[in-house]
Amino acid sequence: MRPYIRVTPFVLAFAFTLACTPSPTGVVPPTVSRDDPFLDTVQTRTFGFFWQLANPQNGLVPDRAPTPSFSSV
Repeated sequence: MRPYIRVTPFVLAFAFTLACTPSPTGVVPPTVSRDDPFLDTVQTRTFGFFWQLANPQNGLVPDRAPTPSFSSV
């Protein structure tokens, strides 16, 4: 039996922080600009979606918003 892992907003924030950490070599693909305001907006809004809509009881996030939806896993 697999151990139960509770996904809380803190866990999501931690995973998001790890995913957005630059590589140790500092190499950035030439098509990605760190100063791109569009990417900043996408990252901020995506994080906000997960942070605001995560169920505090079980950590599940709905598939879509603002309409009520289920969480597929």
